[in-house]
Amino acid sequence: SAVEREAFDAVRERTGKRRRADLTGRPRPTPAPRPRPTPPPAKVPTIDDARPLEGDDAERLMGHYLKHRRWPAELVAEAGLSTVRRYGRPAIRHPFTINGKCYGWQDRALGGEGAKWLASKDWVPIPHGLDQLAHLGERLENRRRAVVLAEGPADALTIRATWPTAAAIGCPGVENWSARATAMLAAAGVTLVLVAFDNDDAGARGFD
Repeated sequence: SAVEREAFDAVRERTGKRRRADLTGRPRPTPAPRPRPTPPPAKVPTIDDARPLEGDDAERLMGHYLKHRRWPAELVAEAGLSTVRRYGRPAIRHPFTINGKCYGWQDRALGGEGAKWLASKDWVPIPHGLDQLAHLGERLENRRRAVVLAEGPADALTIRATWPTAAAIGCPGVENWSARATAMLAAAGVTLVLVAFDNDDAGARGFD
């Protein structure tokens, strides 16, 4: 009827929904929604599927890695290196820290198939070795407050092993350098950056 249509139009204008109304202009009550079943909680995986290596296996693996890299044993504690087994492969973990707080890591897998370097999940790509910047002013040989920028953590540690007075930091991947990383160096008072990338296509892209 005309009255019913008028009531329907009034309800539609008020609510924005085309709902049936009775002759009094009051919309019929909307049935309550059926409760949805709560899904089971997701299984939280162990981060990166990594397990620490301990005992003789860990000592033997770290010793082999240091010998291969020609690094002194002091770098293990200085750089916070540790041994893990990740995705079934032994690896050396290189943490990325600021003021002692770890923001992620890169693992150098040893043996097996697959990628050599494995980054942590939800990793914040910051340069490796930023903790050295707090001590730039203490090095008399580094009055210009210079740093050496290498392609990654292993290259940076190799520079530190051969040039102990140098402040060497590693890129989180040559294509991952950001304005935020540049701002970190500026905030630490760095005035000179010596770029030491590999002489290959990746190094050329990073230098550009």
